[in-house]
Amino acid sequence: MALRNIVKIDEEKCNGCGRCVNACAEGAIQMIDGKAKLLSEIYCDGLGACLDCCPVDAISIEQREAAEFDAEATQQYLEELARNKRAYEKQSPKKAEGFVCPGSRMMNLDAGQKEDADKSG
Repeated sequence: MALRNIVKIDEEKCNGCGRCVNACAEGAIQMIDGKAKLLSEIYCDGLGACLDCCPVDAISIEQREAAEFDAEATQQYLEELARNKRAYEKQSPKKAEGFVCPGSRMMNLDAGQKEDADKSG
């Protein structure tokens, strides 16, 4: 253990928006039960890329005794996340592509139709 910077998430302030999850390139933060959580100290590089994206200031950096950042374990973890995502996407039904509500489809109106109607009336 060493004294180093680690992300601290205030669960009371966290609104569950998930922006910090996307900002954390190491995958150290994940959404659990609707709140952002630091999964493991070894995945947190302590640089704070997640700080500025939090709209409610629920994330801070604290200096404390923590396990060293493990780049190799982080890489393995990210690869596992990617594999799980691909497996999930293969099992999920495809989205309906190109579906348009019939009432919102484009109408092809011939400009000459109005003139013909005006002449007859």
